Amino acid sequence: MVFVLAERKKPLLPCSERRARILLSRGRALVHRPHPFTIRLRDRTVEESVPQLMRWKLDPGAKQSGVALVREDGAENGTVVHLAQVDHRTDMHKRMAQRAGDRRRSANLRHRKPRCANRHPERSAACGQNARHGSRFCRPCHAAGHHDSRVWPGSRLAPSLRCQVDNLTSWVQRHRHLAPITAVALELVRFDLQAIEDPETARVEYQQGTLAGFGGREYLSLEFGHTCAYCDGLAGDPILNMDHVLPQPRGGTDRVSNLVLARRTCNEAKNDRTPVEWAEIPRGSARPLDHKRSERCRGAQGRAKTPLRDAAAVNSTRWALHGALGKTGLSVEVGSGGRTKWNGTRAGLPKPHALDAACVGASTPTTPRGTDVPTLVIKAAGRGRYQRTNPDRSGFPPGSLARHRGGEGFRGGDVVRADVPRVRGNRKWKTTGRHVGPVAIRTSGSFRVGSADHRSHRSCLAPQRGDGYAYSTQKGGSDASSPRLKPGATGVA
Repeated sequence: MVFVLAERKKPLLPCSERRARILLSRGRALVHRPHPFTIRLRDRTVEESVPQLMRWKLDPGAKQSGVALVREDGAENGTVVHLAQVDHRTDMHKRMAQRAGDRRRSANLRHRKPRCANRHPERSAACGQNARHGSRFCRPCHAAGHHDSRVWPGSRLAPSLRCQVDNLTSWVQRHRHLAPITAVALELVRFDLQAIEDPETARVEYQQGTLAGFGGREYLSLEFGHTCAYCDGLAGDPILNMDHVLPQPRGGTDRVSNLVLARRTCNEAKNDRTPVEWAEIPRGSARPLDHKRSERCRGAQGRAKTPLRDAAAVNSTRWALHGALGKTGLSVEVGSGGRTKWNGTRAGLPKPHALDAACVGASTPTTPRGTDVPTLVIKAAGRGRYQRTNPDRSGFPPGSLARHRGGEGFRGGDVVRADVPRVRGNRKWKTTGRHVGPVAIRTSGSFRVGSADHRSHRSCLAPQRGDGYAYSTQKGGSDASSPRLKPGATGVA
């Protein structure tokens, strides 16, 4: 389906690709936006059209979220107009840590101290009014006890989670400018983290976790008998450290199932590898210590359990996302994960995020049509960096960047189209044809567009300016498709 706008950029009912080609060839419409593809009519207004009811449906996730626009033709029939998959940013923590490190390194530089005359007052975290000096709350909120996190009424999200909520809120507003959306359907689910880890958990076990009555180091000391999990004490180092089975730079968490006791020498030798990867290094060695490490590494690897980071992220953002969608002024329909699974099983649909979104809520038609439409993959890429240097691993700037991020009328992140001729002079180009993709700008005027490098800016055209997202198209719902369980099979909805 193709989004259609009226003469004054008001949304109309989407049309088919064939109908859009006919309108463009006859000159009745022009291309308004390539991603998602939108045309604008020259001879039609909103008053001359009869828009139908469309519902914006969302299946939220920690790394990927599915979006579907469904035209409701009745209780039994419905048409899926548009499918999209929003890929959230997963590097927010790394980027903020890098920014904090850069600020610490530049703490000794001369700068103008923030006085009262050149500093904006901070907003209170509870009511939004001006906070008092040195506090995150205003005086009435501080007197009411809102400074205590236990009684603070607001919901505070981490920047990585707030980014996910902002991405989805932004796209419901963007789709409202492209289609006549009148309602929203949201899958509001809560994952039971203890039941995921141990399905037999019941009653008082919900209040007593693995560390009930113990500290982290005390529990590990009793678990491993005050010895190293890798060498069983053969290293001879008297210092014991807590080591992450899956290293933190590679996504490891501080869960007790991901921690083991290790001698300092073993911890340093393992470095940022997993135990299985580390066990492959000393193969062929005659040292008893290496044989002992290779023997015990696989047992330590099996100790690590699946991280619950994604489930915890969905639990943390569900009500914040529900409140943000409620502020749009649209009626919000809430559906459970079990209802989504039942709707998808009844319609015989696979289980990617985008098609899951089409099955959210009780308003899902019995026989949805158009579920084979391509999925628009929307990746949150940001709007670039504002720093003037590219620091190396040690934090030192080897060189400076250009003052301006654009050139020749283009900016980084723009979707650019470059036409490469077959033959130019006596030279035959290998990248002949039309290339569309994000542009890499150089001050020399030679750009890189997609896979085509060294393209002159004179042969480039920007059909869409950069908006902080990268776009691609996939068929079959998404790249993370998996078969849906049949009725009666076991699984977590």
